[in-house]
Amino acid sequence: MGRQSRWIAYGGLDTRPTTLPDPGQLIFHSKKVERFWLTSWIQSRSTLRILQASGGAQEGFASGAWTTEVAARVPIAEADARVPAFFT
Repeated sequence: MGRQSRWIAYGGLDTRPTTLPDPGQLIFHSKKVERFWLTSWIQSRSTLRILQASGGAQEGFASGAWTTEVAARVPIAEADARVPAFFT
């Protein structure tokens, strides 16, 4: 993370503790750790704003401007057996 950057935690699927190896980085480089909870964001926004944000997110992925890492593709028939392995 560069100076004055933000780390936003937005998911809780990984149950392992998050560690900060060098807290001095936060203090001396003006870095921030924040959280994002979609439920509270939705509750504080108008329906129009939610639709605009949803459309913007869809456009970002559809255009290729945004990407996400795919750890694995699991056939639906194998999901019950295989998906829990990603969270242990």
